[in-house]
Amino acid sequence: MVTNVTSLLKTVKSVEDEHSRGTRALESTIEAIAQEIRAYDSSDPPMRSATAEDLVRATKPVTLATAKAVASGKSCKQEDIIVAANMGRKAIFDLLMVAKAAAYTSETQKLKQETLVSGHNCAVHFRELLQMVHQVVQKPTSENKQQLGTISRTIALSVQEVVSCAESLKGADWEDPDDPMIIAENELLGAANSIDAAAKKLANLKPRISKHHETDESLNFDEMILEAAKSIAAATSALVKAASAAQRELVAAGKVGSHTVCTTDDGQWSEGLISAAKLVAAATHSLVEAANSLVSRTCIGRKLISLPNK
Repeated sequence: MVTNVTSLLKTVKSVEDEHSRGTRALESTIEAIAQEIRAYDSSDPPMRSATAEDLVRATKPVTLATAKAVASGKSCKQEDIIVAANMGRKAIFDLLMVAKAAAYTSETQKLKQETLVSGHNCAVHFRELLQMVHQVVQKPTSENKQQLGTISRTIALSVQEVVSCAESLKGADWEDPDDPMIIAENELLGAANSIDAAAKKLANLKPRISKHHETDESLNFDEMILEAAKSIAAATSALVKAASAAQRELVAAGKVGSHTVCTTDDGQWSEGLISAAKLVAAATHSLVEAANSLVSRTCIGRKLISLPNK
């Protein structure tokens, strides 16, 4: 009888522990963030350096952690709460560390203080969100769950303030290196330079001397192939440069967003532009190699003929 009671008590305790793991993780994270905020607010200088770009990147995990916290509050599943607590702890710790380091790079005291305040506010609001999740777990009413959305919108505004401070730290001409539009422009310029290099290589190729009958008065067959290859390389170079200029004009005219993400139409358009530029550059280099092989008498005719199809 005593053995059965002991076994039952152990089972009950195990079930209770299982159902409180998420709650304990949440409470631990709430307290840890509070301690981190106090350390952040101290006058101690940062232990590392950080740039404005680092600060912008540090806001993205906060956005993801916010969405995860809201979802865990709605599901009230212990597993979801544990994941949300762990994600939130790391995101806020990283944000505070980077925000303080970036703030100390400011040229003015005013901007430094604004950056520090924006990081502080973002962390405080996120902690409030976790506290609301904890309250929802204890009392899952519709009113409490609605508060999750309200606080998450406040966090979104705080994140925007952090990003705004980061842009001010970098200056008016700062561009997000992760922006698909910026990546597309850089890839286009890289492709154009690559094609120009291929064209220069073509220009240095000399046709082999042929004793056979020439197809016209001035050019033998090898010369015709090389001249055609040079023309194609020049045309593709001009095409890629024109695409780069057109992309900048579209952004300037407001027809394409200047800041996009890959999931948007503009972002997908940029990805397509990057892919096309890389293919054109690769095809041009293949053309140069084939022309070089022709001059050195190692080219297979079918290879050269197939290149325009690329």
